[in-house]
Amino acid sequence: MITFRKDINGLRALAVISVVLYHFDTPFFSGGFSGVDIFFVISGFLMTGIIQSRLEANNFSFIKFYLDRAKRIIPALSCTCLLVFISCWFFLTPTDFETLGRHIYSSLLFISNIIYFKEINYFDASASQKWLLHTWSLSVEWQFYMLLPLLMFIVYKINRKAINSILQFVFIVSLTLSVYFVESNKASEAFYLLPARAWEMVIGGLVYLNQIKINRRYLAILHYISIFTMVAAIVCLDKNDQWPGLLALIPVSAAAVFIASGHDSWISSNPVAQFIGKISYSVYLFHWPVVVALNYFGLTDSSMRFAGIILSFILGAISYNLIENQTKRVLNQYRQQTYKEIIAIILILLIPFGVSAFSSQNGGFASRFPYALLTSEDIAKERARYWVDGDKEKPVPANGPRKIVIIGNSHGVDLTYALTENGLKGDITYLRTTSYCSNFGFTPNYPQYKDKCPPVFHKAVNNKALNDADVVFMHDDWAKEDLLNLSKSLNEYLSKTKAHIYVIGPKMTYTKSAIDIVANSMDEKKTTVEMVNEYSKNYYSKPKIKIDKDLKTFFSEHKEYASRVTYISALDIQCGNNYDCKLLSEHNKSFYYFDAGHFTLNGSINFGSMLKSAHPELFL
Repeated sequence: MITFRKDINGLRALAVISVVLYHFDTPFFSGGFSGVDIFFVISGFLMTGIIQSRLEANNFSFIKFYLDRAKRIIPALSCTCLLVFISCWFFLTPTDFETLGRHIYSSLLFISNIIYFKEINYFDASASQKWLLHTWSLSVEWQFYMLLPLLMFIVYKINRKAINSILQFVFIVSLTLSVYFVESNKASEAFYLLPARAWEMVIGGLVYLNQIKINRRYLAILHYISIFTMVAAIVCLDKNDQWPGLLALIPVSAAAVFIASGHDSWISSNPVAQFIGKISYSVYLFHWPVVVALNYFGLTDSSMRFAGIILSFILGAISYNLIENQTKRVLNQYRQQTYKEIIAIILILLIPFGVSAFSSQNGGFASRFPYALLTSEDIAKERARYWVDGDKEKPVPANGPRKIVIIGNSHGVDLTYALTENGLKGDITYLRTTSYCSNFGFTPNYPQYKDKCPPVFHKAVNNKALNDADVVFMHDDWAKEDLLNLSKSLNEYLSKTKAHIYVIGPKMTYTKSAIDIVANSMDEKKTTVEMVNEYSKNYYSKPKIKIDKDLKTFFSEHKEYASRVTYISALDIQCGNNYDCKLLSEHNKSFYYFDAGHFTLNGSINFGSMLKSAHPELFL
């Protein structure tokens, strides 16, 4: 039978402290994300114990089990979702608010891990913009809670002694899947999905089912060794490690040994650890929205991060006392009336679920921002041009005999539409490079991408379309300046074609998305298009200006390229000498960008018209 254990409650404290401090970028907590794995082990131990003890007592009830889990998880989760929704109403743009709505109801349906698996990598920068990203772990746990009792009940009825063997088999299969996904560069599958995470909870269940009597002295030794191992993982691991995979065995096995030892020491039983352990669930729920809020408003200095940590624990304590304890007290009044418990849980879910679903289905209440005219449907269409049509070698239909090759990453799609929408005739072949590499597939932007670039570059430079090309255009976002490798890349491309090459420099990009800039501008009472465009200068990506200047110098000094290569400054065309770039059209208030760096179709057309005025020879 499962009883309250101070050591496990103290382990919760270690887990939540490590996760919170990791998310607030606290030094020496680079592996704090492993706290989630420790939580999984605890959950597996407790759930297996509850199910097994009730099966043995012949009083197991599926409804009772699921209701107990719902009463524990849903009230504080619903409160968190509702408070995030209300807070974000005042500043999130319609597209982001619509996305938040989808994330809220997916969290309440416990499928957010699947949604985030399809959207992002947990360790990417974009993850810090997802207000409820941390609920992926609750979804994984809930999915485990749904399946574990079914499995154990069926096996128990067939052969009660086989439960241990079956869980051992599940452990091996799940761990194997985790390792396979990680080794196959499918890190998101390994991170977010239950099949690759179940082993971490199952190992907790195996600890419950295989309790071994050991000398108390040795139990104490195991207790301290396991603590040391978990702390070492929290300090030494970092987000660049392959995770979860085999490395996760370190904190997971240590947590299992900790629980198995059953030893209680001052480390886990002191009043501070016990208090934090009790409020750990609410702290976990509230800390991540605080992290995202600080990042959203640019409050990222060390003092603000420290304040965010304190605030997370304060909110967790308030939620524990006012939400967790109070709803538990109220719901316990209906313990003998199951239908009333179910109705109460549904009502608790209904408000945040209803408002989030409505927001998701109605464009994120776009009327809150007069200039935020891009709906998620608009953005989906824009993205399709880049990452559906733009992934095709023939992104637009041929309309002339001239053989044209355009080389670049997604920003090359901007150029494609800028040219074709302004009258360029010909048969275009688009050689897609990648955002991982600069210099048109040649130079990795970061060391971890060094293996990705050679095959991309080889595929592009050896494309047969270069042999027959009449003209070649090269354009990407110039994410990394490396002029030495630019020479190498250009020389390779020049060796493959007799056509003249036009290298188009970086266009202006921004440090925030266009709709966020407009929203911030409105908050600053800058309401006209002219005011918004002026205000947007605060968000210019300054490195693009430096790269453009350096490229001008590079091509003016390298006379060997003069007859074969022409450099065109996109910034000169787009912004002029005074760098007066436009975020919004002064003609019809439409957006020229749909994110921080990619043109809308209207933006491409506008850029193309200016390019045609400056270089009409390109369109002949």
